[in-house]
Amino acid sequence: MNKSANRAERHDLKIIGEVSNTPKAGEVSKPFLCNTINMSLTGALVETSHSIKLGALLNYSFRLPGANDQVKVLTEVVRCKATDSKSTEANPKKNQRRKALNIYGIRFLEVKKTDLSAIKAFLLA
Repeated sequence: MNKSANRAERHDLKIIGEVSNTPKAGEVSKPFLCNTINMSLTGALVETSHSIKLGALLNYSFRLPGANDQVKVLTEVVRCKATDSKSTEANPKKNQRRKALNIYGIRFLEVKKTDLSAIKAFLLA
């Protein structure tokens, strides 16, 4: 069976998103930024310097270009890939290294119908 036959079509989408772990009772989860690399109707590929465990449940929020309202989605991390650190090119005199970026495939678990409609309209436009 062809694995890609079950995949939703992915669309390149370079936007900033915000991710936070789903907090347990009595805990507070501090959100952090991520770069969205691509998105489909069923999930997204995001990049961040934070480390997230496979299977983690995340709250993922973002604004689609041209939209006023923020989309909020409950997601699950289904794929992880660490990338190498890269030297900072902006100031070669300083021997600094940027933090390694991690790439995560996240699957949408809970999306409001209005948010899903907005995602669909944007991706298929």
